[in-house]
Amino acid sequence: MDLRFSEEQLHWQNKVRKLMEEHVAPRVTAIDAEEKFPDDVKELFAENGLFRLVVQPEYG
Repeated sequence: MDLRFSEEQLHWQNKVRKLMEEHVAPRVTAIDAEEKFPDDVKELFAENGLFRLVVQPEYG
């Protein structure tokens, strides 16, 4: 069994890491204090296709 990430998985891992480092990490304390996931980060994730990863195309 090959447990290594595929090229596509590595692509998404790197993309998410970069987005988090640039847009979330600098303000993580404020985000944590608000106890709410910021709308602008949700929009950023949507713009970058991250919500597509959760739902397979055959499910909508």
